[in-house]
Amino acid sequence: MDTRGRLGIARNMPRSIDTGVSLLRRSVDRSFQHASSVPLVTRILARDIDVAAAFHQIIDQRRPHEGAGFCNHLRSDFVETVAFLDSLQQPSTDVWVTFDDGYAKAAEALENVAPQFPSMRFVFFVCPEKTSKKVGFRWDAWERLHEKNGPVPEFDDFDSEPATAEENSRLDLLESAKDERFLLASEEQCRSLQRHPNVYLGNHTNRHFALSSLSDAEAVEEIRESHEQFRALFGDSEHFAFPYGTPGVSYNESHVAMVRSLGYRYVWSTEGSSFRRGSEASAVLPRIPMNGLATVAENRGTVAKYTVKGRLRRLLRLR
Repeated sequence: MDTRGRLGIARNMPRSIDTGVSLLRRSVDRSFQHASSVPLVTRILARDIDVAAAFHQIIDQRRPHEGAGFCNHLRSDFVETVAFLDSLQQPSTDVWVTFDDGYAKAAEALENVAPQFPSMRFVFFVCPEKTSKKVGFRWDAWERLHEKNGPVPEFDDFDSEPATAEENSRLDLLESAKDERFLLASEEQCRSLQRHPNVYLGNHTNRHFALSSLSDAEAVEEIRESHEQFRALFGDSEHFAFPYGTPGVSYNESHVAMVRSLGYRYVWSTEGSSFRRGSEASAVLPRIPMNGLATVAENRGTVAKYTVKGRLRRLLRLR
């Protein structure tokens, strides 16, 4: 074989591997969807563990320029998914449904579903300073850039601009929060949610920076200031969710210790897994990432997959 042939094979191998991995992943996902279509299977998988689902916005179709993979959307018929999650509850299983970032449409949807599922527990996470000042997020501002004439930076470049104390004074973030598509819940909407006995508000920091991108002093200040501002707006809370939420990447153990020192009982990540009941006092709790544009069948499969993952991880740790 000549040099060009060998180079061609070498170039094609990564693509072939990626394709193979993608096909395997889809096959596994389909298997979990089929298995979870049997109600008894999902109830058995959820026995003796707790499950938390993580959602973000409410929207019926993907935005034209999706700025961030973590911004999972939720279809307007998501009540069917909530009904499925509610069916997992049993004496040995608690199920949580959480919403990050404090979007207005998510608050409206929660007002509707919370009374329908009184035994479910819902947590609505807000960035208190953004809620108070009506300041949006970088990914929404980036989305709006595509609607103007001129070059648009890569999202990773736009999102990685230095974290500054003036983040919530940025004009583009103030303007994005006025956009009907990206409205944040008002203070009154948040307080209205608190009136439901099964809905809790939680702190998501003021500026939504990955705490690992800040200096130690800056991270302490961000956590403390958001804690104090949240209390001033909404009272005490037991819930805190790390922005981005990837363990060891967007936050570390010192950040966890700082959050715990302020009295938060439930500290949440975005690691996909289930967790053991009673671990809230000693562990950062995982949440299953839900693709809100997925069908109910696909969401059932996702829950089944991550509950199996959680069981396997605990089994390996015991060995």
